Amino acid sequence: MPIVKSPRLKHWGLLTLFSAIFLRTACKRFDSEQRNSDINFAICTSAITVIFGPLFICSLKYAEYNEKLNIVTRGLFELVASACLLFCWCIVVGILEKHNITFDANGLILDANLYYFSWLSLVSAVMLFFHNTSGFFNNEKTGDKTRFILWVSIFTSNIVLMSSSIPDDGFFDGCAYDDVDYCKRLFFGAMLGACTAIVSFIILLAYHRNLDINKYCQVELVFSLLIAICYIFGVFAITTDGPGSMIGNIYYSAWISFILTITLVIDCFHEIDNESIKKRFGKGSPKKLETADKNVESPVKVEKQEA
Repeated sequence: MPIVKSPRLKHWGLLTLFSAIFLRTACKRFDSEQRNSDINFAICTSAITVIFGPLFICSLKYAEYNEKLNIVTRGLFELVASACLLFCWCIVVGILEKHNITFDANGLILDANLYYFSWLSLVSAVMLFFHNTSGFFNNEKTGDKTRFILWVSIFTSNIVLMSSSIPDDGFFDGCAYDDVDYCKRLFFGAMLGACTAIVSFIILLAYHRNLDINKYCQVELVFSLLIAICYIFGVFAITTDGPGSMIGNIYYSAWISFILTITLVIDCFHEIDNESIKKRFGKGSPKKLETADKNVESPVKVEKQEA
């Protein structure tokens, strides 16, 4: 059976391209003496991506040519690699701004290539992870695709919000002595991002366990409503006289998470199963009555045909 061309190949290509541009810019701007642990982590993430990208691209094309999967393209190895790269790029996007590498104290972009290509690498890693999970797990049994994409996007944006909201010296050391109200808003942003990311991760695990997630649409609706209520208060607390008042990762990730959560609530309302709700309240289903009528009418038609 011929192997269908995978859309993951183009995502690996884009991720490799954006990571290579980021890697070249970072190495050219910071020499070995200027690099700290954050810059080294960003450079290592982009370098690993540049190494793994061509490996998977060649393996995917070789599998298409031979019409046979190999150990690299069989699924699990590529899924783990894309998940690790996604997590690392989420951390990179957060620490670059937090330590004033891509932004200065006034919210001005210091290096456009580092900022934009780190975000482009993150978006490519998200799309790659989505296609890997859809290919590795049976996509027809994972429920509605729209909600799966929304949960992946919410998980990613909240990882960025969490990593960008953690101060260098912690919440209870240097940060608390500077501005108590600012630190409270910063702590709220970090906790909101962490809790939402944990909930999103649990929901994604349910998808990956081949459960019919449409049966648990009510659970998704409850969690999405709780997250939306927290973000209604949180997005204004974070972006109004808070850490996200200036343009940056905290500002973007907070508003993106809020918009995605509202979209998720609307989609859950749209996909809610009305029949299961009627059964819980003891109301009969009209479909059963129609089926019973058809069963009663069918012998009559058979008698007429025999006559």
